[in-house]
Amino acid sequence: MHTLLHSVLATMWKEKAQMVAQPQAAVGRQ
Repeated sequence: MHTLLHSVLATMWKEKAQMVAQPQAAVGRQ
């Protein structure tokens, strides 16, 4: 269970990081 929870949190963190990184990259290009 702990491993599953860790995996879910890691996935959510990656998705959140991508959402934050994409706008920053777009602004950097402009």
